[in-house]
Amino acid sequence: ASVGSLVEEESPSKVLRQTPSDPEARVQQRAQAADAAEIPEARLQAEIQLLLVGADLSAVTLGALRAKLEERLGLGAGVLSARKTIRRRVDFVVQHEVRKRAQRSSHCELIVKELLELPEYPTEARQMLIDSLAQATASASGVLHAHQVQLLRMTCEALGDGRGRTSESLTSSEAQVKEAREELQGQEARLAEVTAAEAAAQLTAEAAAESLQETQQEVVQLAQELEEAKDAARLTLEETANIRKEREVVAAMQAGHLRTLLDGSWTSEEAFWESFGAVQQYLLDTKAENSLLTAVTVALRRRPEERSFFDKMAAESIESLLVEELAAVDARIAARAQAEFKAEAGVLGAASILSATTSHAAKLSQASDGAREAHQAATVALKATEARSPELQAIVADRQAEQTQLSAKQQRLEEVIGMLDRWVADGRCAPVREESAAEVPEVPGVPETPEAPEVPEAPEASSEVSEASEAEVALPLAETECTAERVAQSPIPQTIAAESKLETLAQSPCPKTLATESKLATPFADTSAAKPAVIPIARIASLVQDAHCPHPDTYLRPSRCKKTNGTLLLTATRLVHVPSADAPGQGASGTVAEGTIALRGPIEVTLTENLKCEISRRKPGQELALMQMSGLEPAGAGKLIVELTCPQNKWVHLRELSEWIKTRQEEKKLLEEEQKKEAEVLGEQMRSVLASPKLSQQYNYLVKQAGVLSPGDFLREHAQEIAFCAPLPEALSIDLAPLR
Repeated sequence: ASVGSLVEEESPSKVLRQTPSDPEARVQQRAQAADAAEIPEARLQAEIQLLLVGADLSAVTLGALRAKLEERLGLGAGVLSARKTIRRRVDFVVQHEVRKRAQRSSHCELIVKELLELPEYPTEARQMLIDSLAQATASASGVLHAHQVQLLRMTCEALGDGRGRTSESLTSSEAQVKEAREELQGQEARLAEVTAAEAAAQLTAEAAAESLQETQQEVVQLAQELEEAKDAARLTLEETANIRKEREVVAAMQAGHLRTLLDGSWTSEEAFWESFGAVQQYLLDTKAENSLLTAVTVALRRRPEERSFFDKMAAESIESLLVEELAAVDARIAARAQAEFKAEAGVLGAASILSATTSHAAKLSQASDGAREAHQAATVALKATEARSPELQAIVADRQAEQTQLSAKQQRLEEVIGMLDRWVADGRCAPVREESAAEVPEVPGVPETPEAPEVPEAPEASSEVSEASEAEVALPLAETECTAERVAQSPIPQTIAAESKLETLAQSPCPKTLATESKLATPFADTSAAKPAVIPIARIASLVQDAHCPHPDTYLRPSRCKKTNGTLLLTATRLVHVPSADAPGQGASGTVAEGTIALRGPIEVTLTENLKCEISRRKPGQELALMQMSGLEPAGAGKLIVELTCPQNKWVHLRELSEWIKTRQEEKKLLEEEQKKEAEVLGEQMRSVLASPKLSQQYNYLVKQAGVLSPGDFLREHAQEIAFCAPLPEALSIDLAPLR
């Protein structure tokens, strides 16, 4: 399928047109679209001119231009592409203005820019001057006609009126800037005072808060000390109580169990063992000597009349021991009175200090609250003052920016008016050669590069002619050549990709609609499947002579084909042998090889998938650097031999050509690998796409080259066509034996 049919059937604007799903949003979009249809043609043209003037057409896309135009017109996003009639209307005006822009020089662009910035000037008169500027400054010799001079004088007068109004606006702006600066200075003085007051209030509040914090910490410490004093007093009292209990135990032992054993007054065996066990346990608790414990144990088991002298001594010893113990305990109790007094005094003192400190902390808290409230009030005043400062600064900045813009506009007007005055006075305009190269319209798709630097010759190799490889690379449509003559002869496409560069519109026919997704930098696809691209001889000859080439991949080398000297032009899609100006057979009578197309003299070979190239190798005795091509279109067209004829670098040129062919082969392999990977990921649907030539070509264009659809989006948009191309499912195999 041809690229033209692909564009007609699967236009990006048709595929990617985004319709809101919300009913209210759809109603709003329809209303805005109706408003857009009512926009006057003059305003639409003026807004587009403002967006295009001074812009780099090679960088601006149609989609971006539509978005900016919608913003300037106050429309929602996508309104200008919601209806086909609106798209056609906008696209027609855009292409018309781009073509006019391409006809103007850089000097004319400066003049047009200033004319568009004259709001008081009548729209019809301004449009008249803009449309006629290209012709008013066009002169092959540079000498202007009287009527051209008169038109330039009218333009100069219009800009002079604008300069006067700009001067008045500039004077008013300077006065406003001065007034705003004075107000800002007064605001800055007030801000300094309020800032100082806020800083002082902050210091006072911080000092009060710090003093309060220290006092509160002291209160906490004193409370802790009071608790410690209370704990110490409690321990002292507990120790005294324990000593008193100890005395009571000793006294009870002396008057009770010990006295019973000493006097022998127990009445029963149980009473004896009870008293004897108590005394023995006491001696063990007091850690008495073992000898005493043994003697007492023997002596106390006997009654007084049965005791020996030694038993009586042991009994007296235990009695003396208890007496001494009571005396020691009494002494300790007497000594505890002083300790109890000190503990109680410590508790009373700590409580008194804590009470006084707590009262002082309460006063400091009130002072801190007052200082904090004063600081908050100062902060509020500071914020109110600071809030006014940015407003005044913004006002000053806006007025300064306005003054700067007016000053720059005044300077531009002076320069443009001075240039027009010189042209009017001299009757001559600046020659085209003085213009910037970026402003000269170029034929899209025809590469121009400076002559490549010389490369050292390749080393000698065998003389055998080896087959390079079949060039079966799916080349991007973005690299397809396209000229003004070729596009003019081709049918009008249904859509033009909106991501193509705007400079393409200058050399392309008027489309019905411009899609919002495709790139404007991409040359328009050839809608003619019968012929390859056509390049006028005059254009190719100038390219070869000047060696200008915007695409670095273009290959311009001296060559010879069909006994005709010329230059070999190699692009991404074809090989063209351009005869020299003095070559015999130039023109309609030039030699035409079978399988090639003669277009005003050049011999052209389309680089198809079936094309095979063989190159000769350098060896002693082999002086010709030859390339033989076979598999030409149409099938069976024969072979074509091209000789590279540069005396110094013909073998280098041949090697470059060989490397380029290998690169095409590698790109083909990479493309096939990518498609296989995608087939593995996307499954049966992707296999159906790749199996269908039509769907595969559409997929390469919309997904791989233009990038307007993702693989998933492509499969969703073409689900019905993919279903038609999918293989039929196999019938189910059912075993009917069990049913018999």
